[in-house]
Amino acid sequence: MPRTDSPIHPQATPQLERLAGSLRQVKETSGLSYRALGEAAHYSAASLSQAASGRKLPTWAITWAYVRTCDPDADRDYWRSLWESAAQAQAELAAARDAADTAEEETSPIPEQGRPPIRILLQQEVDRQQQAPTPGALDSGRMALVLCTSAADFRDLLADLADGQSPDHLKKKARRKNRALGRRDIRTILEGPALPTPEVLHAFLVACDVEQRHYHEWHSTLTRLRIAQMPVIEGDPDEHGMARNVRTSLRSGLRNARNNLDTMISLITLILMIIQIMQDKT
Repeated sequence: MPRTDSPIHPQATPQLERLAGSLRQVKETSGLSYRALGEAAHYSAASLSQAASGRKLPTWAITWAYVRTCDPDADRDYWRSLWESAAQAQAELAAARDAADTAEEETSPIPEQGRPPIRILLQQEVDRQQQAPTPGALDSGRMALVLCTSAADFRDLLADLADGQSPDHLKKKARRKNRALGRRDIRTILEGPALPTPEVLHAFLVACDVEQRHYHEWHSTLTRLRIAQMPVIEGDPDEHGMARNVRTSLRSGLRNARNNLDTMISLITLILMIIQIMQDKT
């Protein structure tokens, strides 16, 4: 028995609701099921059902394939004007939402003053070293990672790496180098409050053309920040003390292994395994 369509999405604009309703009507008139419609239109049944749901604007290609399969004599100009009206309404809605988000950001209270941004701390440290050179001093890149103490600091450094490149551009660069990096991953890296996963961080470094010899510095910083965020396991005193000792030992090992790449990689692998185990317990 052919399935029936769910009600048109309640948040659809009037224009999108009209388009979705017209698609449903032409399909009902044709008597085709979504499976038969998909086979004839060369689109999946799910994509065609979504086109008539009112949840989002379908592409013109899907819309016209849907219509002409149901009605070979359909008026293309009529359907194009119907689709363009819905597209215009969606664009206006998106612009209104962007304006509201911008207004909210501008009126949001300024956060309390605390630790200076990492860029200021880095410049202060560079100035200090220029005034009093220290043997074996770190370069600015490594220094920035050493000064990084929070997810916000790490996000600022990653944004500097991106240097204004669009998510689509970074995604394509990662793909050319056989790395999977989605737009959602990039938004999480540049805007999200949480730290990225090691896999996403690695793909991002590759897309940003970071030299391979610097990878371990970024990964060790990520691991250090994740350790700092590890919750203490609630339970009896022995478990409490074990969690504290694990964190202390890991931090000590991380400092001792900083200049040994092989040891660092092994330590990072061990740390990630321990983090997963502790998260499973919580």
